Parts: sequence; C-alpha cells; structure tokens
Amino acid sequence: MNGMQALSVAQLNMYVRALLDSDVNLQSILVRGEVSNYTRNARSGHVYFTLKDSGAAIKAVMFCSNADKLDFRPEDGMRVLVFGRVTLYERDGAYQLYVERMVHEGLGAAYLEFLRLKDKLQGEGLFAAEHKKPIPKYPERIGVITSSTGAALQDILSVCSRRYPAAEIIVCPCSLQGDDCPSSVMRALERLDDGTMDVIIIARGGGAYEDLSGFNDEALAKAVYAASTPIISAVGHETDFTVLDFVADARAPTPSAAAELATPSIAELVSWLDALCFRCIGALQRRLNESYSRVDSAAVRISPVRTLAEKTAKLDYMCDKILTCIVNRLQRERMTVDKLSASVNACSPMAALMHGYGLVRAQDGRNVSSVDMVSRGDRLSVRLKDGEIYCVAERTEKL
Repeated sequence: MNGMQALSVAQLNMYVRALLDSDVNLQSILVRGEVSNYTRNARSGHVYFTLKDSGAAIKAVMFCSNADKLDFRPEDGMRVLVFGRVTLYERDGAYQLYVERMVHEGLGAAYLEFLRLKDKLQGEGLFAAEHKKPIPKYPERIGVITSSTGAALQDILSVCSRRYPAAEIIVCPCSLQGDDCPSSVMRALERLDDGTMDVIIIARGGGAYEDLSGFNDEALAKAVYAASTPIISAVGHETDFTVLDFVADARAPTPSAAAELATPSIAELVSWLDALCFRCIGALQRRLNESYSRVDSAAVRISPVRTLAEKTAKLDYMCDKILTCIVNRLQRERMTVDKLSASVNACSPMAALMHGYGLVRAQDGRNVSSVDMVSRGDRLSVRLKDGEIYCVAERTEKL
C-alpha cells in the first residue's frame, strides 16, 4: 500500500458512477421483473420500488414526470416490463435502475417501444399542430398506400366512387406487416409524394398490436413528417394507435373513414348549387322590388308620363334579361356537374363489372391485361361485381 493514494468515499462513488454512465449498454435497457415494496412519495410524486425475480433484486426509481404517464397502478407482486438506465446513487453508494417507462408484462416490448418513440418524437415537435397540412376539399388525385389484395383498398375505392367519382385514385401497393413494412411504405410514399397527388392515404385493416408495429418506426415517422403532400393515416381499428397516427396530418379510425375525410360528397355539392341558385333568385327579386319602388316614387315627381312608362318598360326588360342569364348560368353549372359525374362513373372499372366484365389479377397482385402475362398453372383471381373467383390457368390461347 506504500505510495497508494487514498480516495474519499465521494471520490470512489463518483468514479464508479462515471464507469456505469460510460457503458452505453446500461443507458437504454429493458428489464423484466416483479414489483416489490412499491411506494410513492406524497410530496415529490416520485415512485420507489424494488424489481426482483427468483434470483436477484435491484432498487428502482421512477420520477414524477414519468410516473404521471402510467395508465395503471403498479402493485406489489405485479409482473412488469420497464425501460430505463442504470447508474449509481452517489449519496448511498448503491446502483439502481432509473425507470422511464413501465407496462404490464403482457403488453410486451413492442408497446413499450411505441411509448418511448412517441415521447421522443413528440419532444422533437413532430406532432405539433402548426406542422399539420390541411386536407384539400376537392382533390383531383388521391394516392393510396396499402395492400393490393386487402379489404382496406376495396373500402376506399367504394367510398370514393360513391362520394366523389371525379377524383382519380392512384394505388401504390406495399407490405403492411413484418420487418420490411416500414421500408416498403417509405418506398411507396417516395413514389407518390412527387407533387402530383392532392392527398395520400396510408391504410391497413386491424390486427394484433404486434402486427401494427411496422407503423411505430422512427424512420417512417420522419418520412411522413417530411412529406410535401397531406397524409391521412388509417391503420388498424378505431381503438388502435400508432406513431404514424400522431405524425400524419390527419387520422381516420378506419380506411372507409379516411376515404370520407379525403373526399367531398357530390350529392352535397349539388344541393349546395341548388341552394345558391335560390339565394341568387331571391336576392335579384328583392333588388327588382326595390327598383320598382324607386320608379313608382319618381313617377309622382317626373313628367311627361310617356317617358316614365318607356323607362319603366326598359327596366322590366333588362331585369328579365338579367334574371334569365343567371338562371341559365346556374343550370349550365348543374348540367356540367351531372355530366362530369356520369362520365367518370362510365369510365370507372367498377361500372364495367356491372355489365358482366371481370378484373383479372395475378397471384402477386398485378392486373392481367394480356395472355402473355399468364402461364399454365398460374393462380388467378377474377373480380366480378359481387365478389371474386379464384382459379388456375389450364392453357392460354392468343387471338
């Protein structure tokens, strides 16, 4: 011990803490265990407990700002999953776990990661209302990112066709589940976010929480935030939430609701035109009545009577002509809307299905437009007006 310099207890604890804090593996750690000796300080609001299993235990603390976010009340004996960091509490010389997030063990790591990422992105301002882009009222082109074979796509097409057939729907298929889900959605977003779309819908049906984990991806969230086109998120059921829902410009509870949010109702537009027509006619009638009143008042003071009668007749003629022009203009606008609706409906693929035609798709989702795209033994689906037929090609014949 000769020549060895003695350390104070504070210096020793400070050194050990520096060692723990320098270990990156201890700064973001997920631990499973059982809650014991759970208490919450009435004054500070901080939570103190022991996390243990059959072989060991560790002291843990959860500060008030994090404890207030808990959506359940921890109790002794409860199995939990916690996320946090490990360091040394210098005053007592004891290392402990500083918990940032805690969930029931049954919810799993995916939900805990969702909460962690949600807090991180919210702190970076990605959810701020001032960054949300408005959804256009009358879109000409609507981009849809979803599976080409899922029910979500059919729901969106059906609603858009019924509400606003004038809009063109551009579908960009992608993977909605698994490890490649985030990158697949980002590639589809990159293709559609080229300035030609008025709004983009990202949609998929419901599923287990783990099935939606691809939409709790930081890179995907930042890609949606950086997109120039307004984006509507419609992932899962009404009670499901993902990070995508918070970063998108609008969130819809279902794919059908997303289609309604993206489109106006053509029936409501026609009703609005009718109401506008009646208001214009009423306003013109009031102006005419006011003019007649002024003419009648002037007749008492102005002579000769013949001149007054000529000007009154001219006024009647001009008023009738103006009224006729307004009515004709409104009728032409109404006819234009009706023709546009009929023309779009006639061109719709869904309209062709009503006349006995079918939409043929290959097993990989491609639309089949030529026998050159089909080989013997290929599995095909044929979309009819009321459902789909699944079949296998026995042979092909070129016409």
